[in-house]
Amino acid sequence: VWDLLTVEQAAADAHRVVELLKPLYAGPWLNAGWSKGGQAAVYHRFFYPDDVVGTVAYDAPLPRSLEDERLDYFFSAIGSDSCRDGLQEFQRAVLEARDEIVPRFRWWARGMDLELSVGEERVFEYAVLEFPFSFWQYTDADCGRLPGRGADPDLLLAKLLEVVGIGWYSDDTLDSPAFHQFCTELGYYGNQTEHLQDLLRESEYPNCRWAPGWPDIEFDPAPTRALAEWLQTEAERIMTIYGALDPWSAPAMPVNERLDQHQIWLYEGNHFTFISSLNDHDADEAVATLKRWLAGEPPMAEEP
Repeated sequence: VWDLLTVEQAAADAHRVVELLKPLYAGPWLNAGWSKGGQAAVYHRFFYPDDVVGTVAYDAPLPRSLEDERLDYFFSAIGSDSCRDGLQEFQRAVLEARDEIVPRFRWWARGMDLELSVGEERVFEYAVLEFPFSFWQYTDADCGRLPGRGADPDLLLAKLLEVVGIGWYSDDTLDSPAFHQFCTELGYYGNQTEHLQDLLRESEYPNCRWAPGWPDIEFDPAPTRALAEWLQTEAERIMTIYGALDPWSAPAMPVNERLDQHQIWLYEGNHFTFISSLNDHDADEAVATLKRWLAGEPPMAEEP
């Protein structure tokens, strides 16, 4: 059954929705999506370019591989030196206090009715490794509020749970369709473990552990390569919007302005960056572009 869940099949499902509703809504259409949904919107357009007149993808990455190395560079450069040091210090502090924190974590998980059949200590370590990604992705990235070594174990655990969504690791989301697609065609990221090796219990922490069929599944880079080439050579009227603090901005989709493509950045934005997040000038330009697409008007000629 999982073999049927491909980007092409997902695009065919979206195409079928368009076929069914176009007779009722006969005007020009746009499609849009956020994060993985933004990937789906662009892939829909790749396979069925005439279904809509334009596409908006918010915070949607295009990884080159199963563990895209551009994300490793992102974490080595984002923020200040002191902030990056603070994130690593927090991770080490949590792992160093594992004997006090894990029983509290186990109690919290059971109180939340989270079944963690892969092992509570394993989930605890994955959460610590995930912390920097979620910190930049979802929070206001306030490095000054990161507890460090010597902090109360309750405070350390509270910060970990505040930032990382533990539900990702529960039995409810094991064998998730999302991780199937990440680990077979869409690509993902790897966990950075080098600075924590002396405190970790395992030698490898693959994110595809949460995908159905792991460890026997294989990643196929062909769809992402085909999409990247299409974006650079054929795709017309694509708008991508990113927050520069979002790790998923590191593997941003390529843009070709000659094809009436537009890429807009919010430099203080995270993974919740939309047209409504932009400054007035950028938001007005984005809306004007979408209206132009819907009206069937060509791009404005550049001034000589």
